[in-house]
Amino acid sequence: MIITSDPEALTGLISKRFTIYDNDENIQPNAQFGSLVEGSSISGTTNVANGDDTAVARIIFRPSGAIDVEFSDGNIVDTDSRGDWVDDTGGSFDPSLFKITATIVADNGTQLVPENGSYGTALNLGSTQTFSITTTEPSSSPSIYYATREISFTIQEIGNEVANSVTLNSFTLQVTTSYFDGAVD
Repeated sequence: MIITSDPEALTGLISKRFTIYDNDENIQPNAQFGSLVEGSSISGTTNVANGDDTAVARIIFRPSGAIDVEFSDGNIVDTDSRGDWVDDTGGSFDPSLFKITATIVADNGTQLVPENGSYGTALNLGSTQTFSITTTEPSSSPSIYYATREISFTIQEIGNEVANSVTLNSFTLQVTTSYFDGAVD
């Protein structure tokens, strides 16, 4: 083989084009966690005396590839985009070829409403997957209820779990519901 940039050096030689095949080519995008990093969290506080009800924090993985976090106080939902769970949502992207597994690392708090989301089970990302925590509404003033859930997430391409897999070991949902009506005992 001769490698040169001088076309005259190739006089009298026969050339033939060829393609080098890349057999590990993967047309699916790579799994990722957008702007989420280890130790990321969403938290919020509500006050029942202000007309709020319960407090809810959610992380949502959408089939579009988007990751959203939400906080709701029973009246208003505040949504924040945290990027995409894949590095390319165009062309050949098929969310049903990916799965997510969430694991509860730790729960803490008072009045933690039973879990929302399937934990320990691989869920297909071809449909929206939501994980949330909720606190109940305090019934008397002064009261504070809080809940914290730390979650580990793994996103994998189905059938290519070893090569296309990412894990976020620590993401925390935290909510506080308080009831302070301003009355002095």
